[in-house]
Amino acid sequence: MTLRKLAVSFILVFVFASQAIAQVDIGGTWQARYMFTDITAHVDNMNEAVSGFLIVYEAQNNAVYHFTGILKENTIQASHSDGYTFTGHLTSEGRIVGTLTTNKGLTIQLVMTRTSQQACGK
Repeated sequence: MTLRKLAVSFILVFVFASQAIAQVDIGGTWQARYMFTDITAHVDNMNEAVSGFLIVYEAQNNAVYHFTGILKENTIQASHSDGYTFTGHLTSEGRIVGTLTTNKGLTIQLVMTRTSQQACGK
């Protein structure tokens, strides 16, 4: 094998490998519904850092929770300063599926769908 063919082969392997490990972008607006409550998350992510805010729309009041977290491959872990946590993953269908755990220990299964890819800080 010539040096040129070897170099081209190496470059192709490198390009495909780096595409395979490229970071997933979950920035944008995501929505879910739990019982009679609408939930909207506005998410920014840069590399592995995730941040944003979640709005819980209830009949008489809306609650806003700012969160930070990490994104590794398709796994997301985020938390709020009051003790709320979220652990989930990005599915092949482009949804975020996971568990929101309240500061009192209640667990809520969420399926979130992206409605916009524009990040909240843009």
